[in-house]
Amino acid sequence: MNGNIELIPSNNPWDWLGKGIYFWELNPLMALDYAVRTASGEQKNAKKINTPFVIGAVINLGVCLNLLDLEALSILQAAHKEIEEIHKEADKKMPVNKDNIHRLDCTVFRHIHQSRSDAGLKEYDTVRCAFQEDKPVLIYIFTLKFGLV
Repeated sequence: MNGNIELIPSNNPWDWLGKGIYFWELNPLMALDYAVRTASGEQKNAKKINTPFVIGAVINLGVCLNLLDLEALSILQAAHKEIEEIHKEADKKMPVNKDNIHRLDCTVFRHIHQSRSDAGLKEYDTVRCAFQEDKPVLIYIFTLKFGLV
């Protein structure tokens, strides 16, 4: 916080949006709630939080996969379909989201990032989205897209 500590990206196989540093846009209370739940062990995290706190940040979104935009939702939906096809061809079970462990979501977002890299496109700097923390992001985003919520 004084320039001597670097934020370390999370890189767990259950992270919703894949590898990265997660922020809550305009919602420091939700960020604090997450930190408190992580410190208590209620929220899964690879590292224990001893003292829950919140920092503020000004973030330049750069090349952003903005899931508030229909075009980005199409990218998400196509990636999900590709993951289904890859698993079907390999005769493997699809990863699933269960109990706030977002293995499917993480797999889809990692696929999006890898596909972009493979195509020689600039990688996304950020992913921006709005979803309820207690629902899997893909289900929420897809139902949002189709107007079912």
